[in-house]
Order: sequence, then structure tokens, then C-alpha cells
Amino acid sequence: MRPFEVLIFITLLLSLVTLFFLKKGPRWFLYAPGLPLMMVICHVIFEGVRWQMIPAYAFSVILFLIALIKIFRDKTEIIKKLSIGKKILRLSAAFLTFLLLILTLIPPLASPVFKIPQPSGPLSIGSAMLYFNDTTRLDIYSQVKNRYRELSARVWYPALPDNHNKRLPYMQTDEARYYAIYLKAPAFFLNHFNLVRTDSYLNAKPLEGHFPVILYSPSGSMVENTTLFQELASQGYIVISVGHPYWNSFYYNDQGQAIPFNSDNGHYKAMWEEENSSIVEKIKEEITNATDIQSKKDAQQRLNMNMTEEVADIRLWSEDLGFLLNQLKDQALNQGTFFDYIDTTRVGVIGFSKGGAAVGQFCVSDVRCKAGINLSGFMFGDAVEKSFTRPFMIMESVEAWCADCNPICDLFYENSLSTAYMVRIKEANHGNFTDWSLTGGYMKLMGLVGPINGKRFLQIQNEYVLAFFNQHLKGESSNLLDKRIQQYQEVIFKSKNTELNLAPLL
Repeated sequence: MRPFEVLIFITLLLSLVTLFFLKKGPRWFLYAPGLPLMMVICHVIFEGVRWQMIPAYAFSVILFLIALIKIFRDKTEIIKKLSIGKKILRLSAAFLTFLLLILTLIPPLASPVFKIPQPSGPLSIGSAMLYFNDTTRLDIYSQVKNRYRELSARVWYPALPDNHNKRLPYMQTDEARYYAIYLKAPAFFLNHFNLVRTDSYLNAKPLEGHFPVILYSPSGSMVENTTLFQELASQGYIVISVGHPYWNSFYYNDQGQAIPFNSDNGHYKAMWEEENSSIVEKIKEEITNATDIQSKKDAQQRLNMNMTEEVADIRLWSEDLGFLLNQLKDQALNQGTFFDYIDTTRVGVIGFSKGGAAVGQFCVSDVRCKAGINLSGFMFGDAVEKSFTRPFMIMESVEAWCADCNPICDLFYENSLSTAYMVRIKEANHGNFTDWSLTGGYMKLMGLVGPINGKRFLQIQNEYVLAFFNQHLKGESSNLLDKRIQQYQEVIFKSKNTELNLAPLL
């Protein structure tokens, strides 16, 4: 909770104590219930309103009104000794009021205004929205005939220090509203994301240089891993998060405005019908529980056969990444924009969940992938039959219900012909591999993130991702990728073929 939010509840507690238990004392005790309202005013001015605090706002106003009534009444009231019945009634009212105060604490604690960890790198960060129209591919899933496939993206890049613009919020109000609707929650549910400040500045002047590019394939929101994006940008990478059509919660139009995703699209519904079918769920369970590689491969092949819509979609996602690389190269020498400083010969790719599967697809089908990372993605597609020939890292959580199981993506690790890493993190869940790690509260209660400390998890994730890309895109070795060294007790680490890639592939 933020400072003035804490002060609101402290002053509410003090006000209740004076109201119910301090019958005698200095005259200023009568004015104590007005303090919470003062804290609310300061909170609104300096921190901003959020719906989780509405019960506390109402509580503060009611106490203030009671204080006013009490001040005028006490001028003529003669203090009388209360009967036993009235004492019991008074204590019952006090108990219920204090209980109500505790209940008002639940919403802000369950949905806090979290803090994005400050990037550890020395560089400032700029951010921008991008829009592209791929005139080489028709959008076969669009309800509009002869429409081309459209892509939008969000970029984080090394920038000159910016003392004029304000730091960007984690999400704009519209983005937060569209994301909440996408998650089937009330439209206002994530409005407090607009109050979370990042360390990025909109359209800041780019720092001159020659920076590797990291393409990110999301599964929900283009900003879902802002902590990671900022860390990479601060260390000298240009990170581009791609908004694949028919999956992400919002995208940007050619004016940079957020547009909501249409969940009524037939292609989107068909993909989820596949995902939720009993046969697909059964095959995924077989893959998770498989004890040998051949059994796992057989199940993966059957998964591809029963997820034809999804397989076709991640092939499109892979093509999106390839198209975007073409555009980055064509945009070079674009009058001092960050495009001028992208090194398209050093391309890293990373994705979360379905985006992780798309990264696997891209890295077996496009030679421009120099290194790839799958963050907790259940992999499928052409990577089942084709082995990785470039460095690849798989990051997974250790499933609590299957702690002794082999890694879910073991097949892809074992079949790799290049350097491969398997990083498994204990006490984590699928949602931990995004900024949801920072939200805590109801996310932990619902089991969407694991019991591991969220900031600790993201520190581990960021360090492994950075070490991997530093080694395979910049040629900077890291002890973190040496299996003989155990830096984090939460991590189960293994690697293979590490002698094959001692320098970046150019």
C-alpha cells in the first residue's frame, strides 16, 4: 500500500479508538475523526484514486459526519453512567465497526498498486508504439474481405536521459480496461495499473549505438513483462513486443491509440475450443507425466494433430516475427529514430506461454533467430520434428502437483543440436513469468502465481535471460550459465552442448 493509503487506515483506527473508548480528554479528541478525511484528500491529490479504496473513502466520510454531530451534541450533553445493556450495545457496535475497518483493508491489500523494480542497467529507457500493415499477407480470419494482416508493437530502447517527460504508466486507462475485459473481469478491475509508474519515457530521444534486438511474443498483453523489457533496454538491448492479431487483449492503431481485442472472432473461439477439448487436455497431461523422451514425442505429435488451428496460428505468429524483422531493416536511416541503431544481425527471441511456443516455431524456421527463450510455454508446432540449431533456453516452473515429473519441455531440450539450457524454478506457477508476480494478493490466493516472492522470482528470471542473451548475442560469458555453480537455491539448472557456442553467431 502507498504512504497516504496507510495513513488513512492508521487515522481511521485512531479515530475509532477515540470515538468508542476515550470519553474524557482534550477537546481536540473530538476532531480526530476528521483526520482520515484529510488523509483521503492528500491521497487523492498525490497518489490518485483507485476503486479498491472506495470503502475506506466512505468510512472516512461517515466518521467525519459523526464527529460533526458529536461536536455540536457535546456542548449540551451531560455525561451519564451507561446501563449494562447500553454498555453491551456499545461494545457490540465497537466490535462490528472495527471488523468493518478490517474488511475495508482487504481490497487494497488484495490488489495493490505494485512497484516495477528499477532496472539495474546504466542506460535510460524510451518507449514507443508501432504499427505495420503487411501487404504480402491477407488476413484470412478478418470479417472484412481483402484486408491485409495488421501488426502493432511496443518497443523499449536505450535513450538519452529525459528530464522533461513524465514516466509512463504501466498501462494507460484504456489499456487497463481492455485487459480487464479480456480477462472476463469488470472493466474497472485493473484501473489501478494506470497508477503504476515505469522507468520508461514516451518517444524519448534514442541513444546512438549498435544494439541487438530482442523480439518478444506475448500471450495476453504487449506490456505483460515490462520489468524484463526495461531491464534489457537498460543493459543495451532494443526490445520489441509484438501484438499478434486475434489473441492479445489490445493492439495499437496507426495513431498509437489502444484498440480492444474482439473476442467474438470465429478464429479465436475455434482456438479455445481446441485448447479446452478433453482430448487436448488429456494429451497435455500425458506429456507432463511422460517418463521417457519417445513417449513424450509421440504425445507431442498427437497434440499437433489435434490442435490444427493452434499450430496454424503459431506459424502465423512466426511469420509475424519474420515480417517485423524485415520492417526493422527497411526502416533504418529513419532520421535519428531508434530504428537506426538496431543490429538486425543479432536477433534474440523470447516469448511467454503461447508466445513461447511461437518462439520455438520461429527458431526452427527462420535462420535469423540467433538465440531464443521460452518462458513457461507448452510447446508444439514444427519444433516437435525439427531440432534447434541455435542456442535455446527453456524456463519452467516446478509443478507442485508433479514435483518429481520431468520438465514439460524436456523433448525440445534433449533434441537440441545446439547449446541448450533448462531452468526450472521452484515454488512458482505459470503466471510468475510475467509482471503478475508483483501483484501478490488475490493472484496468490487463486494460485495463479506461486508462493515464491514475486520480486525474487523476477530477479531470477531477469538474470538468466540477460546472461543468456549477453552470452549468445554479445559474446559475454556468465557464471550463471555454468552448471557447476549454484547461485539460486530455487533453481534446478541443466545445460548441454555448451562448448558449441562460445561466441555469438553472426
